[in-house]
Amino acid sequence: MSTSVPELTAARDRLRQRIDTSARRLSSRLRVIADAHDLRGSDLKRTQRELRKMGQEGTQPTPAEFWQTTAEPMAAMLVNTSISAVDDEITNVEDAIEKFSESVRIINRSGAAHISAAQVRQILENDLLILEACAASTDGINQLANRWSVQLRRAAWRRQFPGLLFASSADADAVIGQAQVALVEEAPWAHTDRLLSAFELGHADIRTHLFDRIAEAGTLSPVPVRRPKSVTA
Repeated sequence: MSTSVPELTAARDRLRQRIDTSARRLSSRLRVIADAHDLRGSDLKRTQRELRKMGQEGTQPTPAEFWQTTAEPMAAMLVNTSISAVDDEITNVEDAIEKFSESVRIINRSGAAHISAAQVRQILENDLLILEACAASTDGINQLANRWSVQLRRAAWRRQFPGLLFASSADADAVIGQAQVALVEEAPWAHTDRLLSAFELGHADIRTHLFDRIAEAGTLSPVPVRRPKSVTA
């Protein structure tokens, strides 16, 4: 949105520059956090090996216990550190918005122009959009979940072989589907399913928190001060 008031143009340029700086910094921070704490294929393989070993030793946790002691805490590292980074940068953005709002109030008090609350809201909506793209990509966790699903189907196929050799495609698909449902209730599939779910939910929580904080920041600016009415004798 263009402006015809030089003071407002300058104030908005300062606002946009600070928001852009925070957006770049937040994107970088979230990528670093994801590199350190997001789930990887090696994590799933290691988990499967450990669960099989614990099964042989009779120390394997139930899926519910695994969620509480392993899956949820692992995902929480990603979620908590990401949310902390979001909060840090949105605090900087809120400070920039407050400075912009003060500039608007000064312009309105000067009587040179009147900047309405609707104009301020539109400026904030436009300039805050860049922050919505800061959330770390979910491509990695989605690809990992897809690979896990393929591996689960292969395991289900192996469980039903060679009974599938003479079955029709439709019958084979139905049998494999039933075997997949059964496998997902057993170790290690039940446990890795929960591990994937914990991180999928974690990514959703991070995005939700980011979008909520952006929405909150966009409502910070108070209604600008109106110009005083002229007094006639």
